[in-house]
Amino acid sequence: MRKIIALLIILIILSVGILSGCEQQSNTNTIAKDTDGDGYPDTQDAFPTDSNLHLITPFETTVRGQINRDIGVNLPPHGDDGGTIQVSDTIESDYKYVECKWSIQPDNASIREYFTFEISNPAGYNKYTGNQLSGVQNYRQTISLTNSGNWMFSFTYRGGVSGTPSYLPDYITLTYEIYKVK
Repeated sequence: MRKIIALLIILIILSVGILSGCEQQSNTNTIAKDTDGDGYPDTQDAFPTDSNLHLITPFETTVRGQINRDIGVNLPPHGDDGGTIQVSDTIESDYKYVECKWSIQPDNASIREYFTFEISNPAGYNKYTGNQLSGVQNYRQTISLTNSGNWMFSFTYRGGVSGTPSYLPDYITLTYEIYKVK
């Protein structure tokens, strides 16, 4: 009888040990997956396979959500916005880069000649005009201590104003996306 009781006690202890081990394994499986090992779970990591990057932030703090705008620039004499769109934001030095992508419709040489895209930041100033706009349509700049701070992107279309050819349309559509990446 003592042997049976001892055997039952051993079986109970083994059963409890095995069951608690199974429960620990199931808890371990609920830990969020981090493919690139950067400390950000894949569900919160915009770049789950790149350990150097993890976050995409829309440019311009006053707008929430990704900036994908389809903007018509209606110019004088039919409009009053002067044909300029400006977007600005502060970029801290812990960001890796800032990127801007754009397209102009209708996209033809005449319009591009009268369209400029300007970027200014603490480290300097870049300006793209004319046919550069069709070749460049994607701008990416690495962020450092020298160029962190306030950035401004300006899109200006000078068609339809006094002194420009009459064949330029008064209305164009600019689509752009600007974001910063950590």
